[in-house]
Amino acid sequence: MLHELPADDLVRHETTRDCVCGPTAVPVVRGDGCTRDILVHRWLDGREQDEPAARDAAG
Repeated sequence: MLHELPADDLVRHETTRDCVCGPTAVPVVRGDGCTRDILVHRWLDGREQDEPAARDAAG
């Protein structure tokens, strides 16, 4: 499984599904038609709240 990890976060992220940040598995279809999950880890320092997409989704 591939992992997308935040850079320079407050904590060290574990490359497992049990990481303290509660990562989300996102299915991605590869060029050969196979699907593979990428585990997307969340920032724990609040950065996601500062992203425009996060603000728009919050309303």
